[in-house]
Amino acid sequence: MKKLFPCDPKKGSCEKSSFINTDTAIGDDIERIRLTRNELQHSATYELADTRFIELCNIIQDLLERFDQRNKPTVEYSERLADVLANAISEEDIKHVRQQLECKINSETELQIQVLHETHDTQAKSRKH
Repeated sequence: MKKLFPCDPKKGSCEKSSFINTDTAIGDDIERIRLTRNELQHSATYELADTRFIELCNIIQDLLERFDQRNKPTVEYSERLADVLANAISEEDIKHVRQQLECKINSETELQIQVLHETHDTQAKSRKH
């Protein structure tokens, strides 16, 4: 598989055009997982174009279906992926999470300021005595 999907970590590129879908042994699928993970983890931009996202989802879907056939899980891996992909994150969800994070950050900042003031007051009182 590495010969069919060669990667140059220094360049951060893989030759996806030479990828052959007929290579479906377990080792080939594990290599697909590794290469997909590396592509996502080592991305310099932390962005993924819609077309590439769909390509990666299709690659993962195909290998999960093979894993389902081999492993016979109680809940199929391909069904779990479908469930995850069906749970789209809306703009409203993003706003809600952002607000929660901002509130938490503000609360922690206020608490830190309060602790600093109390520490300062305690030190000032001990100096007077």
